[in-house]
Amino acid sequence: MKRFKQSLAVMLCPILLSACAGQAPEESANDVAEEAAYVEEKSDSVAESISVVGDASTEASEQITEEISNELTPDNIPEWSKAYAEYLRTGAEYISFADGGSELSFTLIYLDDDDIPELFIDTGIEASGQMVITYHDGKVVDEYLSRIGSQYIEKSGLIYTDTGHMDYYPISITKLENGVFSEIASGIRYVSEEDFKKMGEDENYPYTLTYEWGDETVTEEEFNAHVAEYYDVDKGKQPDNYYSYDEFLYLLENGKWYSADHNYELVVQDCSWTEAQKICLEKGGYLATVTCTDEAKVISELVKKEGLTDKAFFVGYRSCEWVGDTFCSFRWINQDGSYQEVMPSMYDFWDYHSPGYDYTKNEWSFEAGEQEVGLAKYFDETGMIYIFDAPDRILNVSPEYAGKLGFICEYD
Repeated sequence: MKRFKQSLAVMLCPILLSACAGQAPEESANDVAEEAAYVEEKSDSVAESISVVGDASTEASEQITEEISNELTPDNIPEWSKAYAEYLRTGAEYISFADGGSELSFTLIYLDDDDIPELFIDTGIEASGQMVITYHDGKVVDEYLSRIGSQYIEKSGLIYTDTGHMDYYPISITKLENGVFSEIASGIRYVSEEDFKKMGEDENYPYTLTYEWGDETVTEEEFNAHVAEYYDVDKGKQPDNYYSYDEFLYLLENGKWYSADHNYELVVQDCSWTEAQKICLEKGGYLATVTCTDEAKVISELVKKEGLTDKAFFVGYRSCEWVGDTFCSFRWINQDGSYQEVMPSMYDFWDYHSPGYDYTKNEWSFEAGEQEVGLAKYFDETGMIYIFDAPDRILNVSPEYAGKLGFICEYD
């Protein structure tokens, strides 16, 4: 998946890189030199590979686009799709287009009861919120949601936003009807100033929430009853099947996701991530950049079809690191060496969505300075691959992976 020149940045709140441990540039340069020497030494002694070529077939592509919208196909780009694409290209009040900006997440949902889907945008940042955009009577109408985590009831027009931060937890219920968004109900839950002060002194202080509906203070039970008058939370669902900006814009303008016509090659071979990328480039491809759920599904089907579900495959992802004097965030590496920044939380095929994932454990230790890269594993429970942060030279850390490794080459 190649990166287009444009990407999105949130105007309301800059993204700060935290919890990303990076080496100093000088140390990184030494690591790069050591890695280059290692690859050169090993490149002539790499074992013969077992390779299988597969492709994202037209049938699979059409099936996936039908799940998004029955109207959106390569042969028929409806007016609403063109309008959404124009909306994204020209920008809007809450988003701006800037090269090098962070990626937002995009998807389509059916919010009201017509046959035209709504465009849904998630910033992934609590303070920056979300947006929902509709197309009605030839016009695009947008609505800003002040927090993330919204859910909706399909075809009802109802959106329920119930998130908060620190000591303040507002809820808002919005209705879309005839192309108009209206807030129809709202309430607040919050910690009193006295309790908040005590929480600052003792993080285990047993605080209580105050509930307000309209201008009245109510009990928790009364608060929940008011919500139920307008919205049934048990029927709600959260938007899913998100795309990056590049993927989504391509989908809107072409009726299929960007890599729908790409080919994939599964190679079974003991090697490092760096060696795998070198081999893919020599073959005229690159380590697969799995930039949307549709692509993950196609690759998963290929892994199952070829009977390689017991293998783990390197893909073209690298985590935070210094490259020379440049700090690089989470990213997919393209064939030409450029990259597309990625926020793993937008994908439902990342490791923490895998069956039985345990937040308290990590299979690998990275204390020796091994770079974190993408390793795809297949799970029979869901029939999907999930991408884990693994060491570049995994066999140095986990020799038990010998004979169980491979990588996925992607070809445009």
